[in-house]
Amino acid sequence: MLRLLAVIPLAFLLILGGYAWLTRVQGPPAVKPLPLRAGAEAPGFAFPDLDGRRVSLSDHRGRV
Repeated sequence: MLRLLAVIPLAFLLILGGYAWLTRVQGPPAVKPLPLRAGAEAPGFAFPDLDGRRVSLSDHRGRV
């Protein structure tokens, strides 16, 4: 009887761990960006700067 009480929580943890592993492995596939060629225009993007203002690539067009 004592062995049965020890095996039940262990089996539950194994099932729970297997479920967590399967859901992590079978997540959505990562989006693979298209490779850029030398001289090609960079795709537009935006991000917040350290002050929290939104900065985009197009804001700096023509600057090095």
